[in-house]
Amino acid sequence: MYSKTTKTQLTTIFMGSILFVSFLASILLASFWVGSEYLHYRSLAEEMETEYIRSQENLLKSEVDRVIDYIEQEKDHTESRLKADIRSRVYQAYAVMEGIYQRHRGSIPANDIQSMLIETLRDMRFNDGRGYYFATGLDGVGRLFADKPELEGRSLLDLQDAKGQYVSRDMVALARSKGEGFYRYQWTKPDSAGHGHAKIAYIKYFAPLDGYIGSGEYLADVEREVKTEVLDHIERIQFGTDGYVFVGTYDGMSLTKPAKNKNMWGVQDENGVKIVQELIAKARSGGGFVEYVMPKFKGLPSAPKLSYAANFDPWEWYIGAGIYVDEINTKLVLN
Repeated sequence: MYSKTTKTQLTTIFMGSILFVSFLASILLASFWVGSEYLHYRSLAEEMETEYIRSQENLLKSEVDRVIDYIEQEKDHTESRLKADIRSRVYQAYAVMEGIYQRHRGSIPANDIQSMLIETLRDMRFNDGRGYYFATGLDGVGRLFADKPELEGRSLLDLQDAKGQYVSRDMVALARSKGEGFYRYQWTKPDSAGHGHAKIAYIKYFAPLDGYIGSGEYLADVEREVKTEVLDHIERIQFGTDGYVFVGTYDGMSLTKPAKNKNMWGVQDENGVKIVQELIAKARSGGGFVEYVMPKFKGLPSAPKLSYAANFDPWEWYIGAGIYVDEINTKLVLN
């Protein structure tokens, strides 16, 4: 038989064991719960991170797509803009000539009035000096060619453009049948090689000259103006904290800030990524994302960046938008 002291000791040991096992079980249960909660939190955090990054990628793509839609719209309006301008210019010239004719008719010989009208037209310029007027009689004889005075006084009925169109014959026929209208042809262009430059003219019959007056614009000149306006608009676009849209050409020339008018084709980041080449490759393959370290530009941090780029083939442009990776991480921590 155990002594009273021994029984007390055994009881104490037994109770201590139970308490220890209970404590250990509690610790294990708590550890399991904490571990489970941690895994759940980590899974949730990773899910939130993935979702946020996806939302930022969607933002970049939507900004680029929106700009491309804008460019497409402006390009499509180029021809209508050209037509509206030259039609308005011809009507202005017509009004000036009609005023001169009415003031002098009956007081000076008709031939002198015609000479006065032609010389008035010769001096009229618009669109920073590149716009001018021409005049041809219904007999096909050139009366005024400000850019090619050697054509004046000659029959132009056999004059053909680069596609073989008889330009003067067609314009005379248009003046006879409709009195006025647009005419599209391929023509020589000052300071440019070749004869195949697309041009649209507007002509209007003017009875005192027994011929038509007209003016034309090269599509390339108007398109150049449109491009300048488009780039000015794009440079003003901002989104997010420091988001902006950038544009460049397929040969690596930057058309907007931060590297405006610089060729960035060979530029690499600190990890050897050829940034512009990668952006162009992604753009021309249908659009995609590129991760790189932003080079040092004035006013911009040199830090990891994620950009999306897509192409606009008609102008051989790539259009991109980016966000700093640190900004993504900061927002994730705050959230």
